[in-house]
Amino acid sequence: MAVEWLDWYAVAKYAFLFCIFIVAWGVMTHTRLRYIITAVGLVQAFIVFGQFSGLIQSRHILFDVTGFMGNPGQMGGFQAVASVCCLSLIKEYRHGQKVWLMAVFALLSLSLAVSDSRAAWIAMLAGTAFVYRKEIHGAFKKRKYLIPVSVAVLAGFAVGLYFYRSGSADARLLIWRVSLDMIADRPLTGFGPGNFPRYYMLYQADWFRAHPDSEFAAVADNAVYSFNEYIKLAVEAGLPGLLLFVAALCLLWHYTKDRDSFASLTTLLVFGFFSYPSDKLLPASLMPLITGTVLHDRFGALSGNAGVRFSAMAATAVMAMAIYVFSGMGHPEKHYAGIPDCETWCDLGQASEAAGEPGQAEEYYRTASYMIPTRLRPNYLLWKLYLDAGRNDDATRTAWKILSMPLKVENTYTLRIKDEVREWLAGRTGD
Repeated sequence: MAVEWLDWYAVAKYAFLFCIFIVAWGVMTHTRLRYIITAVGLVQAFIVFGQFSGLIQSRHILFDVTGFMGNPGQMGGFQAVASVCCLSLIKEYRHGQKVWLMAVFALLSLSLAVSDSRAAWIAMLAGTAFVYRKEIHGAFKKRKYLIPVSVAVLAGFAVGLYFYRSGSADARLLIWRVSLDMIADRPLTGFGPGNFPRYYMLYQADWFRAHPDSEFAAVADNAVYSFNEYIKLAVEAGLPGLLLFVAALCLLWHYTKDRDSFASLTTLLVFGFFSYPSDKLLPASLMPLITGTVLHDRFGALSGNAGVRFSAMAATAVMAMAIYVFSGMGHPEKHYAGIPDCETWCDLGQASEAAGEPGQAEEYYRTASYMIPTRLRPNYLLWKLYLDAGRNDDATRTAWKILSMPLKVENTYTLRIKDEVREWLAGRTGD
């Protein structure tokens, strides 16, 4: 399997994020950034409440509440970071100055709850614990019994979150398990930036080909996201890339003068364990913004001359905008056009049939049937292919498989197919 080393969309995106990092290091303090993130989160909170009440229409066909992002998960992740930023500001101010910040925090927290994102809730909890880490440590030191109580509460919280939507959790476990096979295949080089979605579904097909009775079949679906930034990094950049990222974080922690500035970064890093912030532009911008401001606070701006610094920052901002516009980053759906998934492989199989290549079509259909074992279409197309080729024994085996398949959803399409297959079997057996 050849590696497509350079996905130019991904290269442009990372170049854009690097430009943001340079700008943040050059002109932005972390305190100023926390105010900005809090303000953006507040604006999004009002949009969330508008969507929740039906006054504002969501941009997603399945979810009513998405903020100004594409889905509620990423909206919740941003609100988690904004909430922790606001909370850290509250901690710094005296009582008379923090009242309005507490009101903002309440709105941010409520919008976070509306997101229904477990990853965001966990990230918010981790960020809050970091903000009050000294107070928590002091309480544990004075009252030892709080340690087992806290462990029990956290364990119960984790179990509750799993069973809250166990199907979604199991789907993530499947993706992580299959991704381990990808890492094992190329542990040193990886598959190249942006190439996780270009190979993942082929590996998922191989997984179900080798494990046809796996319980994961019930939760399998098309996937373009890893739902874990660190697994994705290991897949695309190899284990050396993951280790380099961890080393960079350790160095950042070591040289950071104000450790409290890590609260928002901690929130984002924990969110990355269960979601995909780097795949969406606004959440992805948080990492270079936060790290850039941390370096600004520790080492100062990139240049001591204000005129030179702002000229460089302006040029970098223009470069970033050019990268964004000309790379098509404003239309991310184009990035995923034509990647391997069940539907695409079915379409390619039909195209191969039309081109007079039934052997190639069969391979496409079979692979598609393994990609999502509960999807009826590839098996139906495979059955029709066998009928046209006069391979009645193969058609019979496929027909019985269609009738016994566990489906996620029964609808008129699946019922029509099963009636057609059942009628053919009845005619073949003479019943």
